Amino acid sequence: MQNLHIIPDSVSDRSAVFTEPLAAAFEVLEQVDIKPSHRVAVLGDGKLGLLVAMVLRRTACKLVCVGKRHERLGILSKLGIETMEASAARNIEWEYDVVVDATGSASGMQDAARMVKPRGTIVMKTTVADQRAIDLNALVINEITVTGSRCGPFPKAIEALKKGEVDPEPLISCIMNLDGGAAILENAKRKDVIKALISIQ
Repeated sequence: MQNLHIIPDSVSDRSAVFTEPLAAAFEVLEQVDIKPSHRVAVLGDGKLGLLVAMVLRRTACKLVCVGKRHERLGILSKLGIETMEASAARNIEWEYDVVVDATGSASGMQDAARMVKPRGTIVMKTTVADQRAIDLNALVINEITVTGSRCGPFPKAIEALKKGEVDPEPLISCIMNLDGGAAILENAKRKDVIKALISIQ
């Protein structure tokens, strides 16, 4: 029983399925003290990147989410979160106190290292099989703190869902019936799908 978390009846099943990635987003705040005065960039417009941006918005920091897909960034824009196309961020250097890499790409760390201010913090949410060389000298010279970040606090995620402080349902791209067979997996692999749910009713 110690590994089970009770979901309040007020939280829909559609929202509850986001508990684990939302907890991972909250882990950033467990590790880094983000203040309203901080400039923060979240790199990546995948499910995790969007959730991290939604969570960090609660700190009232000067936040921007950088991504490649206009329709995904539009979800954040509707919440009042500033967004930026990845192509527009390529020439940005030393502007952010905190940069969260949730790109899922080996190049994410390079972008984060370029964009973070001296004595700033990079939070690594990305795990990839590919390896790419990073200029460690720049991290040392600029005294950058690099923090690995993985899972997070389920209770805080559940509480945020309960209070309606984070609404993940706009990230649901489709709901498919269990009898859909192989088409379920094929649909879930589409690049325009953020979160695919399977109904077993």
